[in-house]
Amino acid sequence: MKIRNVFFVILLFQLFSIYAIINIDPAQITATIPIKTQYFYKNQTKESLNEPPIKTAKRVAVVLLDGCQADSFFRDLGSDARNIIEKKGVFGISISRPPTITRPNLVTAISGNYETLFDYVLHYIGSDFKLNTWLHHTKLSLISCQLEDGDLFDEIPNTKRTGYDNEKLTEWEYPKQDIMMMDALIDLIGETSKDAKYSETLQGDKIGIFSLLTSVDWIGHKFRPGSEKYTKGMNRGVGEAMKLENYLKDLFNDEDTAFYIGADHGMSFVGAHGDHEYHQMATPFLMWGPGLNKPELASKDDIDQRSEYYKELFSAGKIDQYKFSKINQKQIAPLLSVLNGVELPTENLGKLDINLLDPNLHFRSASLLANGVQSSRYLLDLKGEHPSWLTRLVLSGKKVNKEDMEQRIADIQDLIRDERYEKAIRETDQFLDESLGLIFKLKKKNANVTKTLILLCYIACGFGWLATFIPNVLNHEKQAIKLKGEGNNLKYEVLFWFTILILVSFFINEFQITRIYVLSLFLIFFLRIIFINHPNIKTVIKSKVFLQKNSKSNIFIFAFLIVDIIISYFSTFWIFIPILWLIFNVIDMLEKKHKIYYLITGIVLCGFPILPRSLSTQVFVLFIGLLFLAGVPIFIMKKILGIQFSEINLKQRLIYGFQIILMVLTIFIIIKAKADTKNAKGSSEPTRYLSLTFLILPFILPFFTDSDYRLKIISYFYATCCPILLFSNNSEPIFISLYFALLMIILSLIDKIVKRHPQIISLIPPLTVILCHFSMYGQGFSPSFSSLSLEFCFRFVGGIKEEIMIPIVFTKLIVPHFFTVLIIYVIYKKLDYPQPKSLWLLYFFANLLTGFFIITTDVSPDGNRQTHYFTKALISAMIITFIILISFIPKFLLINCQIDKITLQKSKKSGIEDFDDINIDEINIDIEMKKEKVNQNDNENSNDNELPLKEISNI
Repeated sequence: MKIRNVFFVILLFQLFSIYAIINIDPAQITATIPIKTQYFYKNQTKESLNEPPIKTAKRVAVVLLDGCQADSFFRDLGSDARNIIEKKGVFGISISRPPTITRPNLVTAISGNYETLFDYVLHYIGSDFKLNTWLHHTKLSLISCQLEDGDLFDEIPNTKRTGYDNEKLTEWEYPKQDIMMMDALIDLIGETSKDAKYSETLQGDKIGIFSLLTSVDWIGHKFRPGSEKYTKGMNRGVGEAMKLENYLKDLFNDEDTAFYIGADHGMSFVGAHGDHEYHQMATPFLMWGPGLNKPELASKDDIDQRSEYYKELFSAGKIDQYKFSKINQKQIAPLLSVLNGVELPTENLGKLDINLLDPNLHFRSASLLANGVQSSRYLLDLKGEHPSWLTRLVLSGKKVNKEDMEQRIADIQDLIRDERYEKAIRETDQFLDESLGLIFKLKKKNANVTKTLILLCYIACGFGWLATFIPNVLNHEKQAIKLKGEGNNLKYEVLFWFTILILVSFFINEFQITRIYVLSLFLIFFLRIIFINHPNIKTVIKSKVFLQKNSKSNIFIFAFLIVDIIISYFSTFWIFIPILWLIFNVIDMLEKKHKIYYLITGIVLCGFPILPRSLSTQVFVLFIGLLFLAGVPIFIMKKILGIQFSEINLKQRLIYGFQIILMVLTIFIIIKAKADTKNAKGSSEPTRYLSLTFLILPFILPFFTDSDYRLKIISYFYATCCPILLFSNNSEPIFISLYFALLMIILSLIDKIVKRHPQIISLIPPLTVILCHFSMYGQGFSPSFSSLSLEFCFRFVGGIKEEIMIPIVFTKLIVPHFFTVLIIYVIYKKLDYPQPKSLWLLYFFANLLTGFFIITTDVSPDGNRQTHYFTKALISAMIITFIILISFIPKFLLINCQIDKITLQKSKKSGIEDFDDINIDEINIDIEMKKEKVNQNDNENSNDNELPLKEISNI
């Protein structure tokens, strides 16, 4: 059986595996028995207690500042925030998950678990999953948020919501968005207090108030954290929360509102997010009001035990003398629940930090018990019978007896009634640890099975890559390799080592050793390919290829790829480099009169990553970019393809017309889909059906063309990539499907263009790199893959830990670039691209290695820079990079230098000793004549063609 056939079998298994993972019905594993805080006060009397239960807050107000970074917040502390820290309540740092487009952090803060976004995506596509948050259990919820986030709250009962469509705000209005959003919330509260239906409820307890203010995120992306405008934005957000506090005091004439000011995620200092860098996860929080502790001075031991990062941070903000807390974002929801006296979210995985609560021991112990009971119920439900085969398979482990668990709850409750509060706190804390520990063990078992399935998917992708890429790079239809029998042996050798690489990347916990090992394997892998294809480097050096045509362009490309490593270290906008690559190839190829137009267009495209991220700007640049990449169809047909409509038959007209209409429709839908996909009532059904139409479209498109390479692209690329992308966090199905539909159309046009203008083939490598990295948000697909991996990490383990960083690295770095390499080579194979493969190999490897560089200098979860921990790995990576880049130099210098071996020999016999005297145009003509001769004799005698083909391929 051929290796390609094996790949298709594994590919089917891959699709089945992904389907098995996403086909679990979350509703079957999330139903739990509601536990109310009041349950613990039942049958209690003042006489039986040493001190009465603390009075919980009537109302809990949550204000989240989108994209607020803890570092900038505490270093440039505003007067309102300082007043809260010194006089009102508690403060600290909340560690969020890496942010993505669809707001999982917002959901985590109100639900207490990291599963919600994945389940929300399932809900979006039709699952019966029901989101469960702290707000679900309040008597009335008043919410102010962006309209595009509104569908998160659609199923919360007794909810009134207001907000703005931020996409419609101008650049001048956006900084004022927080004021507009808070004013809208205050107006909503005022209207509700006058509404006969809700006024009485609003005067009671268990009221939830929630607002998401987004201008800080916008300012951070545009002006970067640490800037004056970013600081003003953060202080403005806190000021708006204080405005809400004053309004509620005047409206209700009491101080029974507990406040939480925090953020859904942070931001790096370059204004980006979506990675695991510490500043993107560390967010500030401030809390004050009923049920919460008052400001405390830190002891000398507390200050001494702080890491250098926190000492420096709070010293800069002049609040180092105060005690602070560090919590995980999932701990916010149970805290809000006990403050408001409502049920905990059913799937909450957060453990209460009792140091944030009022010192009343009874309240602390009862709150802990509520947390423990909820976790125990969740555990008992997880141990129940579930119809899903995957759930039954993985939910095995330590036996949990329901009767024993109920008895344990009753015993701890008796301790609370019996006035032994301190012992009750210890008992309930232990009880909670045991419950959460069992849940994590179950989830880790589930995670291992899921990770194994994903591993098989990646191995399938690896087989597909190797089956297509390795044999042709090494053999190139038995033309490039002169070593007898070495090609096939090396093919399987690389296959073996690549499989080992995947296994090591997934299952080895020691991060440092694994990185060195993986880099070493890549070093062996690429060096073998380089030296087998080009064993004689001296010939390259003697050729004086620097002086040949396009040598400046080659040097530019090489310099760009070096700069790519530097840029990627500071930014996620890796698409900047392949765009420059494309522009220089275009400028170098075109006539002078066209160069200015393409240069201007290229500048616009190059500015894409650094332009403001408003939708109008993105749509404009996207439209210009699509015109640049695809061209105006009619102009292409008449001027470039040379097609006259009077010369083509009806079938061809229908095909061309279909492609033109399809491309125009695709561009139009991309522009309109963002506004249509989400609205205040939820997702748009017509848009969803439209996305399904475009999912089917690429499978139909090959039947309208005369080439078969698109069928290969669909088989290898679309079928393996699309299921993962569709269920990742960062991209909605319609954009992914539209992207691939547009890709098919562009490739169809390229096929026709190349037939008439072979020189345009030099644009294909950068073009495909851009296509493979292109997304609506300008950050490429890497965050999507990273989000998918992180989703499983948070879903089954409960947070980021060092032992699961390797899967993140593998998913984020290797998978996207694997698809890039794959689709580029499939196109190359069809078009018989004559240039060496080292250009895109280096691009793939440079970005891959850059990711490792970023990780080696990352910040650990406690805030300390751990560069010294990875020093050996970093040095090893730098050495390997240097060796790799030096090895690639000779092949870079060969680009676009089509020098025929036989012609050179004739030139030497004629007395030509220097390459400067060679007429490149005559050589190219000679090559074309040989190719035509080969094509004419192809049907007569294939054996006679072998020698000329080999000679041509050696150019």
